[in-house]
Amino acid sequence: MLFASSGFEKMTLRGIKLKEMKGDLTETHIVWEQKKGVPTQPSPIYVNPRLYAITDAGILSCFNPRDGELFWQERVGGIYSASPVYADGRIYFLSETGQTTIVDAGPEFKILS
Repeated sequence: MLFASSGFEKMTLRGIKLKEMKGDLTETHIVWEQKKGVPTQPSPIYVNPRLYAITDAGILSCFNPRDGELFWQERVGGIYSASPVYADGRIYFLSETGQTTIVDAGPEFKILS
């Protein structure tokens, strides 16, 4: 699966299957689309078995990568343009003012620091 977000015009996060890619893939390869919690600048991050994304306005979302279902969504505040980083079971979100929010890469929303 490829996960891609588009922040221009119609903000959309998509799950796209990569098998047998030929021709116009719009109808045949887009598995799901999500309009809620879509970042325009930071990339989403996949940490098996979940997909995480933070909007420019600091709303953090956790999605099911198979179907795009929203597991949870929480406001952490701040303005974000940097993509998140994963290390040792934690996801690091760095705001434009330098504030770093560290979140557990688990099924529940949990700020660690």
